[in-house]
Amino acid sequence: MASLPLLHWTPRGLYCAQGDFYIDPIRPVPRALITHAHSDHAHLGMGLYIAQEDSIPILRLRLGERIQTVGLPYGVRRSINGVNISFHPAGHIIGSAQIRVSYQGEVWVASGDYHTLQGGYCAAFEPVPCHTFITESTFGIPSFSWTNERLVAQDMVAWIQDNAAQGFTSILLCYALGKAQRVAHLLQHQIEPPFLHYSIQRVHDRLRAVHPTLPIAQPLGKSSGKIALRGKVILAPPGVLKSQWLKKLPPSKTALATGWTEGHAKHNPSMIHRTFALSDHADWQGLIDATMATGASQVLVNHGYTDAFSAHLRTMGLDAQPLIPSHMTQPSLF
Repeated sequence: MASLPLLHWTPRGLYCAQGDFYIDPIRPVPRALITHAHSDHAHLGMGLYIAQEDSIPILRLRLGERIQTVGLPYGVRRSINGVNISFHPAGHIIGSAQIRVSYQGEVWVASGDYHTLQGGYCAAFEPVPCHTFITESTFGIPSFSWTNERLVAQDMVAWIQDNAAQGFTSILLCYALGKAQRVAHLLQHQIEPPFLHYSIQRVHDRLRAVHPTLPIAQPLGKSSGKIALRGKVILAPPGVLKSQWLKKLPPSKTALATGWTEGHAKHNPSMIHRTFALSDHADWQGLIDATMATGASQVLVNHGYTDAFSAHLRTMGLDAQPLIPSHMTQPSLF
């Protein structure tokens, strides 16, 4: 019977049989290595969570203070049942990591989500040499190409200033973990500190405890009246569009920071006045460059345009295919 590959897909998630651990499992398991704290990668119910040390405060915030965790610095190797593992910067959010797995001379890297452009607020992506690379492909088709983030920030500032001149409050919609910190970092020193919706504030406070260089922001407390907020900037999660929260604010304009600019603009034409192409993921060229930089001869593609990106990598001479076989689709979490 042929031996199992070092990492392979199972109904519970990506599994290393040699080390008896999972990476970003989707079902409860005894030992889970977590690439980062976003909810589609870190799920409730694991016996032990092992992650890059800056992810631990957010894992505890989101999954419960009593979960069992082990936090490791970037680059530090540990052995689990004879299999060496280490975490390496992914550039996606604070604490995000690629996980290097090595055993008997064979090296695999599971990338999780990653961003190859230096955003400045979290550790920059570092290519990790390996034999097999498991890459995401969230934006894995040629139409996705990011503008320099500093230019996007300039557009944001101009939009904010124009709104303020007209008496409008600017509401920038961005996810609480990752995107909000990226936006705050890009806007610092250009505008006064933004106000934060409470769901972003609680994440931001946890992250500043381990990453004190994050920009200072203002909590959006009950004392923040309509007059005080007129012409100001508020960072809020996209979910507020479905709530009554907006009605409590002074006249405002909303913008969405996302890589999916066209799709969101079409779905919310009356509620989103502007979109800014800003992503925490690598674009098409970034995915290609990152994959080639690993030197891997085998590539497994996960999350997103798996078939299209695999096919393109094969034209470049790589042995590439989707991570999850067609007969073994990922089960619904709901």
